[in-house]
Amino acid sequence: MPLALWALTLSAFAIGTTEFVIVGLVPTIAQDLSVSLPSAGLLVSLYALGVAIGAPVLTALTGRWNRKVVLLALMSLFIAGNILAWLAPGYDSLITARILTGLAHGVFFSIGSTIATSLVSKDKEGSAIAIMFTGLTVALVTGVPLGTWIGQTFGWRATFLIVALLGVVALIGSAILLPSKLRKSPPATLSQQLKVLTQPRLLLVYAMTAVGYGGTFVAFTYLAPMLQQVSGFSAGAISLILLVYGVSVAIGNIWGGKLADKHGPVKALQFIFAALAAVLFVFTFTAGHPIAAVLTVLVWGAFAFGNVPGLQDYRFTWCNLPKSTARTQSM
Repeated sequence: MPLALWALTLSAFAIGTTEFVIVGLVPTIAQDLSVSLPSAGLLVSLYALGVAIGAPVLTALTGRWNRKVVLLALMSLFIAGNILAWLAPGYDSLITARILTGLAHGVFFSIGSTIATSLVSKDKEGSAIAIMFTGLTVALVTGVPLGTWIGQTFGWRATFLIVALLGVVALIGSAILLPSKLRKSPPATLSQQLKVLTQPRLLLVYAMTAVGYGGTFVAFTYLAPMLQQVSGFSAGAISLILLVYGVSVAIGNIWGGKLADKHGPVKALQFIFAALAAVLFVFTFTAGHPIAAVLTVLVWGAFAFGNVPGLQDYRFTWCNLPKSTARTQSM
């Protein structure tokens, strides 16, 4: 695999870290900025809003631009957002930083896959995409718990500074290693992207994604304060529990793909979503018991992202949607 692909992987790692690390820092940020836990939790929601806006709108607006230029601009925006978070004097400026970073996230993953495939031969495209998205998985396993530990030890601003530095390394690597002219498919306009929303099956998939992930991320956003205030764990233990969660997510993602291959995406999703709902229900009762809480989080992680392969498979196979368009819409 070309070295340029690893620059994309590092970018995905940095973006994945800044996306999820906020979860472990919610109590710390709330205390430092003198805001409530729900207000600190909005930093997760508003980041997601930036992703939702950035993916379709900015992808359409930059569709005819040189892919390398777009990628370097995105990483520059990502770095700027994290530097702003590092220097944020208050809650409002931190919100702005999170939205800016979310905008970069949405477009990066919508074009990153196409750039990855343009770097390799046709028979290696799947592997190239998998390697790039490995950065996101590794971020959950290592970046998030490490970033949480850094934020709790040196202050939450230090975490965003470290992520910004990772972004700088990824930017330099991309600038040096990516070819100037990258193969690209015809860009999808905003109207073409909106047109896919008229497909009933696709609307169903989006509803499944929104409701399914909405349920798990509401709980995940406040996992750190629940573990501290309800389960009785110290702030220092949160990073270790997030490490357990991240490892479980990585295993669950692979297992979910095999389940979808064996039984089909619909049956796999039915089982995974039902199990996820059951785990979250059980957590209501186990949260007050430290050992049971950790075991529940471990199982939760396995199901939380195990539905990703099934949802992607359903989009591509059942909805007959071109992968380039579906990929943009799925971010």
